[in-house]
Formats: sequence, C-alpha cells, structure tokens
Amino acid sequence: MKHVLPALLLFAVMHHGAPAWGQLIVSEVMYDPGTDEERWEWFEVRNMGPAAVDLDGYLIDRVGDRVRTASSPNITAQPFFEGELITNPTVLPAGGLAVLYPGPELGYDASRFRAAWSETPVGTTFIGVEGWSTNRLTNAPKPSDYAPNLPAMTVGLWQDEVAYQLDTADFGSPSAPDRRVFRTDHAAVAFGYDDTAPWPNTLGNRSLLYLDGDPFLPGNWVRTNAPWGNAYESQATYLESPINLPEFGSPGVRPPGQPLTPGLIITEVMANAATTTGSAEWEWIEVLNTGPTADFAATPHWLDDDDGSNLESPNVAEGRVETGQIAVLYNAEAATLDQMRAAWGRPGVEPINWIGVTDWPSLANGGDRFGLWNSGGEYAADRAGETVTLDRAVASLEYDDSAPWPTGVDGDAIRLKHLMTPPGDPSAWARARGANADPNGYQSAEVTGSTGLVDHAGGDEGTPGHIWPNIDSPLPGDYNRDGRVDAADYSLWRDGAPLPTETATAGVTDEADYAVWLTSYGLGAGVATAAVPEPSAGIALGVVLAISGLLSVR
Repeated sequence: MKHVLPALLLFAVMHHGAPAWGQLIVSEVMYDPGTDEERWEWFEVRNMGPAAVDLDGYLIDRVGDRVRTASSPNITAQPFFEGELITNPTVLPAGGLAVLYPGPELGYDASRFRAAWSETPVGTTFIGVEGWSTNRLTNAPKPSDYAPNLPAMTVGLWQDEVAYQLDTADFGSPSAPDRRVFRTDHAAVAFGYDDTAPWPNTLGNRSLLYLDGDPFLPGNWVRTNAPWGNAYESQATYLESPINLPEFGSPGVRPPGQPLTPGLIITEVMANAATTTGSAEWEWIEVLNTGPTADFAATPHWLDDDDGSNLESPNVAEGRVETGQIAVLYNAEAATLDQMRAAWGRPGVEPINWIGVTDWPSLANGGDRFGLWNSGGEYAADRAGETVTLDRAVASLEYDDSAPWPTGVDGDAIRLKHLMTPPGDPSAWARARGANADPNGYQSAEVTGSTGLVDHAGGDEGTPGHIWPNIDSPLPGDYNRDGRVDAADYSLWRDGAPLPTETATAGVTDEADYAVWLTSYGLGAGVATAAVPEPSAGIALGVVLAISGLLSVR
C-alpha cells in the first residue's frame, strides 16, 4: 500500500468537495455509550429546511469501507423483521429532529429508546436503521488511507444507490479490484469524528454536539456537559417479565471421547438465542479445559469476534476452569448469574460453572468467527491486518447456519458431537433438537423477575431530540454556552467540571482554560460589570505563568 499513498493523498485532496451542510445536518452523535454499544449507539439528524425530507431508501456507509456488493437501503419505511413487515417512520418534518438508532437490535421499538432517554421531547422522530453492525461508530477509529483528509471516522447518508456509487472508487487492479468509499461529496449529509485531540474527549459515555461550519473540523463539535444545553443522563431500563423464551442446549455436559490436543476447546455455542429483546442477552459459549487450570482472574483473556472495534482491555477476568472441567461464558452485562442459573440449572445435577464476560461479542445468527486469547499482544496481532484472523487464539470457532453446518437452529445451541473430531469440521456439530440432535439437549426454564432483564444500563449523557441552544461558534471562555463570558463560566471552571467548549487543552480542565476565560471576560450580551474572580493562590501562580507565556509570544 505504501507505494500508492502519495498518489492516493493527491487523489483524495482533489476529489474532496465541500461537506454537505444543506437541508440536513447531523446535530449529535453518541458513538461511545457506556455499555452495550451495538444497541445504544445513535446519532441525531436535523432538518434545517422548509420542507419535510423522507429518508426512506437512504444508504449509510463509512468512508474507507469496501463497497457493499448488495447495497440495500439502511433506512426503509417497511423493514422485514422477525418474519413480517413492520412500520418504521422515515419522514423528518421541516425543522424537526430525528434520532437514528439500531433498528433490529432494539426490535424497531422506539419506546425502548424513549424509556432510556425519558426527556426526549414529544414529536421527535425515531428511525430504525438496518445493518448498524456493519457501520458501527467505532470508539477508536483508525485514519483511512483512502481519505486521509477526512476524520478517522467519517459516515455518510446517501439518498440512493446512484449517489452512493459516485463517492466510491476502485483502488485495486483489474485482477484484484478493491472498490472503496472514499468521500461523501454526493451524500445528503455526513459527519466525522476522532477520539484523539483536538477532537473533544467524550469520556466514555457522552455525546458530541455539532455547532456549525464544517462538520469534519473538531472545533465545530463539543461534548455534552449536563445540565447545560438540555443535557442529561439516561436511566436504566428493564424489559418486562418473562425475560427469556424456551431454548434448547446442554451447557455443562462434556462431549464424549478424548480431545485431539490439550488446552481450551469450544464445545457448545448458543449463538441464535430465542431472546425477547432481539439482542445477545442469552447467548453463551461452552469451553472444555483439557490442559492445566485456566485461572482468568490471574491471566485475563480476550473474547471477541471479527466484527466491530477492538477491545481496550481483557473481558474475561474472573472465574477458573480446572483440568478436565467445563465452563460456560455468558454476557454478564445483560444477564445476571442468578438468571443464567435459573434458566439452565437442573435439580440433582451439578451446578454449571458460569463465567461472566463484559463487552460481550454479539454472535451473529447467520454465522460468525470468534476466538479466545490469553495475551493482549496476541489479540492485537490477530487484529492488526486488513482482515481479522484467529491464528493466535487459544480457542476459536468459525460457524455458519447453512449446510453442512446444522440448520434451523433458532433457539437451539450447536454442540461438538465428539472430542476426537476437529471443531472446524461442520459435520462434527449437532443442534440441540431435530435430526441427529444432541442426545443431552434439554429445554431451558422460564426466568421471571420483578424488573426483568436489563435493557439499558443507564449513565450515558446526551440531548437526543433537543435543539442545542445558540447553534453558532462558541465564545472563547463561554463554558456554559449561554452566549456570554461571565462569573458563571468561572464557577464551572473552578469546580473542575468538564468544559464542553474548552479552547485550551482538550479533555483537561486546567489553568490554560482559566487564562482563556480571563482574556475573554465580558464578551457577549448582558454581562454585568463586576470584579473578575481570582483562582486560588496555587492555581493563580500557574495562571500568571500561563498568561506570561501567552503575552511573550504575541
């Protein structure tokens, strides 16, 4: 790739037109929710024009991604979900706001989003988006070689296939084509972000708010800072009981035979759980240990599939599996240990060794590739290339839902029939029911609870559906965004609160921010004349030095 980068840079610069700041703007982005990111990422689109806009048929894609072979729309008025056509609002009224959320992941049920974000104004349009998992809003995006002049993560919304294809180009060769999205010139609206300075630091649970101007420039975005600008925290929500549906499997039951090699072996997978929520709460992965004791607290592991962004830290960090024993990994952020025990425990049978996993990799119903790594270096090495590999994983599996793999597995686990057969052989697996079924398979029990299953953990901060006040470039030092630089901004700085419009050190509330406020004091309308507040003695010395430094370079 290196030998084409100079030409690629020139190509990208010459072919990057003005961003689309027309009738539609992306006014807010939640790319890093606190938990369960696949369900609770979202972004907000505002219609600035005098006429309504129908997003039915729009395509969404990320710059740098390979062009999709089947470019079906991501937004449709009647998506096909769970065997039937359902209604999905797609019209954005003039002057209105729409929240775009992962449609299938939330069951195309906007009431679930509104329950978590209860202060969303009446009249906000909620639009479910298909294919969100292939367009994830990555937390730590890598700059694209195909569009080096755009933010590391750049997303466009195109009105139709024709407009979409105009923003793609082939960067390969006649024998090995490599068609990529490389710009958003023909998109109806686009936005970008990065997780490094000078872009605002979202602190792991806050949204980004657009101000004005070029949406690809970091200075035109701020992070939320409740309670300013209508920002508030989302609340925890729960789904009504019962919180599971009947499923079939044999978790905790060892397959017959002797293993081919020592170590951890994946022996059963519940990838297509019969969940009530359309997500991954009841998925699980069974592992047999034929090597030395695996102590995940002493040696944390990484469990991940080949989709989405990389894990920032190991997510299997508790429990242990003794030699010859079995453990079942489950999604600890969506289901509790008691719930898993209630669903799969049986009287008179030895309890299952359940081990909780954070940042669970949602297992695709139609097939997936996942692995378990015992080293951060090995995990990173397998994900460093263009294509994620499982070469360094201590245990891995690539499965499918079509023949020769077991088919029709809705609500059924698939299980390795014999330890002498390699897990990569599709014929080595059996489903929990039907022809050639696992003889040990049994039905899970119904689990009920007073609050139900966790749907949204709460604690995110944003302003979905609210129009950010005074959408214009912020005044330097106007830390509460009220259009003036006064003592209230000083109080916000003094208390050490995160500053949504800081103009000094990104992500840090420090003396440099005080210096900006001091030099801007009095700007804006209606600022009463008063003595300028002084920082504490220790901070004052730093401020003096900072201001001296500023004056010395003028």
